[in-house]
Amino acid sequence: MEKGKPKKKSWVEVESEAESEGSRTGGWKQEVSSALLGIQELLREQSGYLKRIAQSLDGGLGASEEDENSTMRE
Repeated sequence: MEKGKPKKKSWVEVESEAESEGSRTGGWKQEVSSALLGIQELLREQSGYLKRIAQSLDGGLGASEEDENSTMRE
């Protein structure tokens, strides 16, 4: 190994260090996991809204002509 260059750590070493740090910081992995699940749920909800908007724009929801005209006036 050259002087002045830090030794590269293997993924196992990084995970091991993270786990030991996690036990000291009160389970940050659980917090991150919970946050990711919340984000996933929000993205699913948003995806549903976007699909409905796309269907509406394509006329896939069977909107009547009156509905379309009232939307245009708004």
